Amino acid sequence: MRNLTVILLVFLALPLVTTAAIYRFYDENGNVVFADQPGPGAEEIEKKDIQTIKTNKARPTTKLKNTDQDKTKFSYTEFRISKPENDATIRDNNGDVNVDITIKPQLRTKLKHKIVLLLDGKPVSEPGTATAFALHNIDRGQHTLSAKVIDKEGKTIISVDSVTIHLKRFSILQPRPANTLPPPSQTTPAATK
Repeated sequence: MRNLTVILLVFLALPLVTTAAIYRFYDENGNVVFADQPGPGAEEIEKKDIQTIKTNKARPTTKLKNTDQDKTKFSYTEFRISKPENDATIRDNNGDVNVDITIKPQLRTKLKHKIVLLLDGKPVSEPGTATAFALHNIDRGQHTLSAKVIDKEGKTIISVDSVTIHLKRFSILQPRPANTLPPPSQTTPAATK
């Protein structure tokens, strides 16, 4: 019982401590001193109320049910081949072409969406989640790149506009460009005298 009385007195005294006056004065070295006891030439500092901000109470969130109807409402806002650009000429003797795809929002892997890359209308990749592809040993000439997102049944959800590329590879059959520089001048020792 005695401990309870002491604790109760401490809690009752706390508001008195927080309302104690604060004094400002200068010590003998000219430094400003703040204290709860007045010193020589002290002035009481006016206390301002503590600024408080009232906040709105958060509303409880409701969890949406994942229904088939919700899945059909989902759509991608951006799906395109960002590299190479349309009508680009690529010079590579190995026939290597790097393809980057931009998709926003991210591919919905929880809905089993996958990306398929097509070269000249034929798939060149297994359906997957990659957005960067490295194609190798592509024949020289004009080619069409396209891509599509498919669902777990293989139905196309969205496809990109085709991108045309031109792949240049050197060939033995291709004649070399003519030398446009004049042949080096031939000087003979007799001509220099």
